[in-house]
Amino acid sequence: LDDVATGGNVSAEFILTVTDEAWGGHLADCLLTVTTAQGSQQVLELPLVTGNPSLLQQVVLNLSANAADAMEDEGGKLEIALSDIVVDEKFASANDLPGPGDYVRITVSDTGAGIPPDSLPFLFEPYFTTKGTGKGTGLGLASVYGTVKKYGGAIHVKSRLGQGTVFK
Repeated sequence: LDDVATGGNVSAEFILTVTDEAWGGHLADCLLTVTTAQGSQQVLELPLVTGNPSLLQQVVLNLSANAADAMEDEGGKLEIALSDIVVDEKFASANDLPGPGDYVRITVSDTGAGIPPDSLPFLFEPYFTTKGTGKGTGLGLASVYGTVKKYGGAIHVKSRLGQGTVFK
């Protein structure tokens, strides 16, 4: 598929639709919050993002599906936040970004089980998984990483056992 310019109007409805897929169509079974810079408004004006919409949707889907799995036993809260950030040269260099400018930040956080600290360095490696046998291929986060890097972004994760995980 060709890359197309997306952005401008990113709707919370899009995020809810993609996230509902991650929950197998049972979004009502979880507590989900979509936060935008304008608070509860449904449309967020963001800088233009050039990319394949299917790949960008897949990033949100993969992160949401992992959050759903992390909250499978105890339930919890999944939050997806969209914001625009202006990056200076120092921040760009420290965060492996191509350069200063306007960026769109997607934050996906959950209150699930968290990721063991010794697993964090390997999360984005192909075929690495913290899930049990038959529950994951280990390709979801590798593809998230690949897409984010392809479009000039960076991805960071923070996690605490028993408290949840945040991907930015």
